Amino acid sequence: MAEDVVVPTDSGGPEAVHANTGIGWGLATALAFAVGAGLLAAYHFLLPPPVPRFGRVDLASVVAETQRGFAERVAKGETQAALDEATHAGQGLNRAVQRLARECGCVILVADAVVAGAEDLTPRLRELVHAPD
Repeated sequence: MAEDVVVPTDSGGPEAVHANTGIGWGLATALAFAVGAGLLAAYHFLLPPPVPRFGRVDLASVVAETQRGFAERVAKGETQAALDEATHAGQGLNRAVQRLARECGCVILVADAVVAGAEDLTPRLRELVHAPD
């Protein structure tokens, strides 16, 4: 009969490598999380937030200009045409204000609500309102 031979294994075998690899991955993950969290915290707390921009428009004057055309049509007896034109002008004014806000990248305020310092965008609003669609 053959004898069973026991072969000794040294302590640096594959089993030891697998155990250290798990610890290494855990440390690498923890380090990556800590660095990412630190960068995010630095971005959030150290950089100033963007300053909001404001623009103002004299909405009353723009509306008054469009109302003159309606009054002329009503005086001529073209009431339905005046109503249709008023509806179209109201929708156009809404689109124009939205487009103006996108162009300047700012919050549009009515001139009566502004104390001082906001850029006057009324001329550009007039252009957008009277521009063909």
